[in-house]
Amino acid sequence: MAPRNAGLGRRIMMSRDIASGTQPFSAPVTQGRKVVAAVGIDRYRVWPTLDNAVSDARATLGVFQQLGFEPIVTPLLDEAATAEAIRRLVTDDLATLDSDDSLVLFFAGHGHTQTRTLSSGQVQTGFFIPVDGDRREGHTATWLRLDSLLSDVARLPARHILVILDACHSGIALCPTMKWRGANDVRGGDSLDELRRRQSRRVITSALSDQRAMDGGPIHGHSLFTGCLLEGLTGGLAKDSRVEATGSELGIYIQQRVASYSGSQQTPDFGTLEFDDRGELVVPIATGDRSLAPTPLAPKPTTPIDTGFLNHGSPAFHGSGIMPRRHGQDDWPRAIAGGGASENHAALPSRHTEIENVLRRCPFCAETGESRWGPSRQATRSRIAWCCGY
Repeated sequence: MAPRNAGLGRRIMMSRDIASGTQPFSAPVTQGRKVVAAVGIDRYRVWPTLDNAVSDARATLGVFQQLGFEPIVTPLLDEAATAEAIRRLVTDDLATLDSDDSLVLFFAGHGHTQTRTLSSGQVQTGFFIPVDGDRREGHTATWLRLDSLLSDVARLPARHILVILDACHSGIALCPTMKWRGANDVRGGDSLDELRRRQSRRVITSALSDQRAMDGGPIHGHSLFTGCLLEGLTGGLAKDSRVEATGSELGIYIQQRVASYSGSQQTPDFGTLEFDDRGELVVPIATGDRSLAPTPLAPKPTTPIDTGFLNHGSPAFHGSGIMPRRHGQDDWPRAIAGGGASENHAALPSRHTEIENVLRRCPFCAETGESRWGPSRQATRSRIAWCCGY
């Protein structure tokens, strides 16, 4: 039996803590390694070729390295990004992380959604397509189910995990039970130390579950989504003398920047995976070394520009339902109504003056000049479309 005054002693001790103003001891946050891994696929065996997925993966890997992250494995690019290699990356290679480590995992390539009708209604399954994935009408067993892949990622031992998916329909990774949307203050009043202490499992997707992700954008060599990602990491998030940002703040930044560009047909999203404990991966922001920054994104045009003579084309997609241009052609839209034919500026001789006038009025071209395309004026229709609000 406990002594009669045991409870009183506990009450006295509690009162003493309150009276003295002491706070419960909180051990300092132990920070382990910061690592990054990337997957990017342009040259598929049977799926349409993409242009910028590999350059997106390389650039993202490079920027995170400059920000203090170390590559834990060789990036899986093109032919190296088989289904087996990607599974091994997640289940074996990254399983060597410690419980205090932080991981950024980037994917760029084709995504696909499969819809099946059950007696209870329709159900959708999202996939990331590896380089050796079978065609759309083929064997889905050769694809990577996003829910399974991300479930394996969430079970990795790292304290913080941030997954970045730049693929069509990638928003399907955020099922209703996992989705979390931040308010204006995504930190919720918690200090960065407290966010670092709690475990996090966050994901940023380039498009909603029913959207295609554009493979081109205002920053040459990058998709619109990854261009905004790189911009945010290399100074775009640096406001009010900020030198760090959370993964959720990065997600909000990308979402707002993508939405600010005319011609954008995708909405990035962000949320949590299982085993998230409301922590955050805190990312440094490059505020001083401008050599890290890509060419700044153009402002959204404030006045309408007549681009009616371009209306038979539309921007390119990381899309499974849109045939991209053939590898080696000059950066034309990957979705051209009536076929996949490509044309360059020289193929429109009767409209040279009109095109040059559009380029001259374009906010993007006014900033960078026509030297971007050189004296041969190899301005592509997709670039004009992006610049001029088409």
